[in-house]
Amino acid sequence: MMNNSASYILAIDQGTSGTGAYLYDSSGTIFAAADIPVKTHYPRPGWVEQDPYEILASVKQVVHEVIQKHNLKPGQITAVGLAHQGESLLLWDQQTGKPIYNVIIWQCVRSTDLVQTLIEAGHEQGFRARTGMPLDPEWPATKIRWVLRNVPEAVDLYKQGRLMYSQIDAWLINQLTQEKLFVTDHSMASRSGFYNIHQQEWDPELIDLFEADNLNLPELWDSDDFFGTMIINDAWSIPWRVNIIDQASALLGQACTSRGDAKVTYGSCAAFWYNLGSEPHLTKQLSTSIAWKSNSQATYAVVGETSAAGTVIAWLQDGLKIPWRLTELSDVAESVKEDEEILFVSALSGLGAPYWDRYTRGTIYGVTGATRLEHFVRAGLESIAFGVCDLADYFENVENLDLPDVIKVDGGMTANNYLMQFQADMLGKTIAVSNNQESTSMGVAFLTSNACGNYDGIENLKQSWKAKKIYEPRISAAEGEHKYHRWRDAVQNTILMHRP
Repeated sequence: MMNNSASYILAIDQGTSGTGAYLYDSSGTIFAAADIPVKTHYPRPGWVEQDPYEILASVKQVVHEVIQKHNLKPGQITAVGLAHQGESLLLWDQQTGKPIYNVIIWQCVRSTDLVQTLIEAGHEQGFRARTGMPLDPEWPATKIRWVLRNVPEAVDLYKQGRLMYSQIDAWLINQLTQEKLFVTDHSMASRSGFYNIHQQEWDPELIDLFEADNLNLPELWDSDDFFGTMIINDAWSIPWRVNIIDQASALLGQACTSRGDAKVTYGSCAAFWYNLGSEPHLTKQLSTSIAWKSNSQATYAVVGETSAAGTVIAWLQDGLKIPWRLTELSDVAESVKEDEEILFVSALSGLGAPYWDRYTRGTIYGVTGATRLEHFVRAGLESIAFGVCDLADYFENVENLDLPDVIKVDGGMTANNYLMQFQADMLGKTIAVSNNQESTSMGVAFLTSNACGNYDGIENLKQSWKAKKIYEPRISAAEGEHKYHRWRDAVQNTILMHRP
């Protein structure tokens, strides 16, 4: 039963697949939750969009559901924090507040040709030196050039100085707060393509590179600053105390608060984040970002994100029409004999880190007359784990960053025993599944509570982290290396096959 005298922290996770609201009590436990899916649209091959008004409505609705379902009274929610999907682009009119185009999702590769032109013109090295990231279509800055060449309304507003830039968060803050602020935090900005991670500010040279000098960029604030007063209705107004990119919040929620800590979140992609501490480390093929900035002190992270994880499962369900429920997929994969395995290079929208090849397409190897849907399920799950192995190999053998013996993991796919055991086998490391699968909301809740003075510091989060399940490697290092080399050969063959 809800205690009507208790106070709570509200954490909102606005992700690519949907929006969730999680009410945390004083012990750091989820007391109530609500979630709503958000539709994704694919108007052309490689194009990925969402309706900004559907996203806005989803945030309002999950908050209303939590309040109404548990009969909360005004004042019981001490503060609210939001995590956002990050690299998605939304442009809007300064005067009307109206978006001028759909949200262009981070997975969208419509700016591939423009990026290639910039690379061929020699801008790759300078871009990476400033942003910490490779020059890739994922970043919103690359999509600005596409919009300004293809959306007449955006061009008109840009010339008038009325075009406002957002990675969804700045627009939501403007729309949902009493103060109508135009702000973002450093973790979001560091994934834009306009931001200098060394100076920790918008970079005029990057803005000029993407022909965006007349674009209005939001003011930069700490991740746990005061982002205004969220207005729910006439009775409800809640202080907005945290704004942060979702995967960085998951790093915090996994208690990866010290240099060398690492986690993997299995969502639409597999996001491998490594805590760097207070100093950036520029990589050759991965990206370096600000995970959070608190009390004017930035914490950096090296980031590797595969191009596909949950999207592989979605393709199996929607594309191949597999007849099994998600809870059955582990047993289905186990049913396949070792000598019947196939390899699936799951480049459904190109290859992400560490390859950064947006031209490559998904390819399957080893199909015979005996191949069945079960084989595709197993190969799909293994492709997710292999993608994480690619990142781990790059962390350790190219960047000389020592990974911990225990990798913390979260996300819905961690419930799949086959995937988790295969991941432990292939990495040769312990996989620790978080007791709280909502690590993103946990990070938001902790940072929000800390901003309200309820903790002594971020480092204390380690004391409350618990593992739900542990997976230890069961195969020899030699067997794991053999499997991984076969995977790497398949990836290289696929890249050559699709090279322009």
